[in-house]
Amino acid sequence: MIDLKYLQNNFDEASTKLQKKGVDATTLENLQTLFASLKEANATLEASKAEQNSMSKLFGQYMREGKDITELKAKVDANKEAMVPLQEKARAAEEALYEVALDIPNFPDESVPEGADEDDNMELRKVLEPRTFDFEPKEHWDLAEKNGWIDFERGVKLAKSRFSVLRGEGSRLERALINFFLDINAVRMLEAF
Repeated sequence: MIDLKYLQNNFDEASTKLQKKGVDATTLENLQTLFASLKEANATLEASKAEQNSMSKLFGQYMREGKDITELKAKVDANKEAMVPLQEKARAAEEALYEVALDIPNFPDESVPEGADEDDNMELRKVLEPRTFDFEPKEHWDLAEKNGWIDFERGVKLAKSRFSVLRGEGSRLERALINFFLDINAVRMLEAF
């Protein structure tokens, strides 16, 4: 998700960057409105909390001085009940803001050229030439399934769609890669100290 604080504090700059990524002006205006709603809801809630805190301090003071606290207790209880819908309103405003913000792409780097899709990408450099094969190369998941290294059906049974279970050499290979990267990074961390 994008940095909401940056978006809120630098809205014009951020919206210019996001429009380069294809975010329409209506969505950005909607975000600005949601920011304002959240700010207003939080301000109202904070004012109510401040009032609650000041009354709670008075409550302790009245108790020490032996004053009658029934009227103050009624005010404290009424304020607590009044805070519930304010908290709900603030939560709903935050939820609405996050729901829209989750669909917003990351800010592009300044060096990234503008373009509608991947066809507008620029090739910066080419390293080697792509290999040519005298056969039709298969995808890694096809090879893994054919060799018995991966089981998609069991993955779906265990954890629903888009999951798989690694088996045999596939699971050993994954574990070896994990250990390799853990070892490499452990050595780098030790070298840093």
